[in-house]
Amino acid sequence: MQIKSRKNVLNIRIISTRFLIPIFLKKLHLFACIQLQVRIEMTARETLDKKLDTIPKLLLDHARQKGNSPANRHKNFGIWQCWTWSEVAEEVRDLACGLAKIGFQRGDKLAVIGDNRPRLYWSMVAAQALGGIPVPLYQDSVAEEMVHVLENSDAK
Repeated sequence: MQIKSRKNVLNIRIISTRFLIPIFLKKLHLFACIQLQVRIEMTARETLDKKLDTIPKLLLDHARQKGNSPANRHKNFGIWQCWTWSEVAEEVRDLACGLAKIGFQRGDKLAVIGDNRPRLYWSMVAAQALGGIPVPLYQDSVAEEMVHVLENSDAK
């Protein structure tokens, strides 16, 4: 039996196919998975350790380190809602993917209108994650003020 990899070919003499092959393949697969996971984690850690200079990078770092710890809490209709760091990172990623799908790019400005709620801030981080600039506006702002900000910010 030969098991081929990109770099070399392993020749294995089979004594009993019934027991040795499944054990060997499991160990080989497990070794490859562990090696790949370690390489990915080391690359991610090296990248994060270099610079944690943006809110999206800090969010990813917190999601990695404090995944199930509470990140945001908000009371809605008398009931506390809680999101973990992992959930917030996933929400931001989903928002960023949606923005990218509709054509939002690095350098674009995104007008975000809303009240003081977690999703308002998540959308601002999603814009920053794509290299964009969030332009927050409160929902109770006077129309003339909104027009002034929107016209002078070149927001989409």
